[in-house]
Amino acid sequence: MAPDYRLALEILDGDERIDLLLTDVVMPDRVNGLALSRMARMRRLDLPVIYMSGYDIPGLEDEALGTLLRKPISDKLLLAEIAQTLSTPPA
Repeated sequence: MAPDYRLALEILDGDERIDLLLTDVVMPDRVNGLALSRMARMRRLDLPVIYMSGYDIPGLEDEALGTLLRKPISDKLLLAEIAQTLSTPPA
């Protein structure tokens, strides 16, 4: 888990196995979840992404590289989406 995009990118640059990027769309420090996912995909081409957002942002679905879940999200829905995403082979 990374509290900001800088640490997330450090982790992505490392050798640690990462199965999924789960990110909020609205994040601190001028980098949002959409930008983070694009930077992550530059490092790990097949990394699946799940976004979470409580905001209604026009065009968000069109820009997302993965599933978008609307907050509030139940634990059951989040776990089901993670399982579904991890069981789907990369495109």
